[in-house]
Amino acid sequence: MTRRSAAERDAVADAMATLVRADGRISVFEYCLSRLVGDELRESSSPTTRPGTGRRTLRDARQSVLTLFGILARVGHSDPEAARRAFAAGVAHTLPGTEARFTVPAGGVLELESVWPELDGLRPAEKSRLVAGAVVVISEDGLTTVPEVELLRTICLILHSPLPPLPVPG
Repeated sequence: MTRRSAAERDAVADAMATLVRADGRISVFEYCLSRLVGDELRESSSPTTRPGTGRRTLRDARQSVLTLFGILARVGHSDPEAARRAFAAGVAHTLPGTEARFTVPAGGVLELESVWPELDGLRPAEKSRLVAGAVVVISEDGLTTVPEVELLRTICLILHSPLPPLPVPG
């Protein structure tokens, strides 16, 4: 993509956005794919603007963490009580001692657009803890779904963090 002109990259991004919105709803897969392609296009056009080492802590980004975990818990659990348990487990792991009420943002996965800049600004060790917390949310029920893994891959790529090994159900 780096050899393409800005106009060609913009055309790809526009086509992706059109396809994703064609049926009037956005699935987790569509969101993840469009977000990853968009990030690749942006970073390939300005490689010098790639994020460096952040300075924020997880406490600084508390609301963004809660939003991310709320969406991730809902993506992996159709039962509201199971989603609440997964959310609580991730919060306890990532932000110990934090009281947080489980809510799923009304905008669904699109609400993630507001959290990425703050979460990408985390210190590297904090990003690792966040990703580990996301794995806790995913694995709390012992089942791992395709949408959960898609979203975890997206989280890791956007945050420029390695994808951790996922627990294998026994």
